[in-house]
Amino acid sequence: MHMYALYAMLLFEVAEAGQFQIPGANLSAAGIITSIVNLLWGAIVAFCTVIFAIGALFMILGAGKEDMLQKGKTMMIGGIAGLVVVIGGPSILRTFFKVFE
Repeated sequence: MHMYALYAMLLFEVAEAGQFQIPGANLSAAGIITSIVNLLWGAIVAFCTVIFAIGALFMILGAGKEDMLQKGKTMMIGGIAGLVVVIGGPSILRTFFKVFE
């Protein structure tokens, strides 16, 4: 049997059972999903920070070149906007759901 088929069967078992037992660990489907979301959240924050830093570098190195300054400014604004959305989004959603409970 192909490895992908084994992974698919494992995922279906986890989804059906809601609890996945690994020797020495107690992981639930919710715990696995939470770990994946936290990993992605950290990766997105790091990506936005790198974009901001590259934009700052463009502005520093592009002194006198208007197109480089504009690219750097756009990248820095995009990096900040991404950080605001990623960091502020969960807080906004928590507040929204508390209001409508």
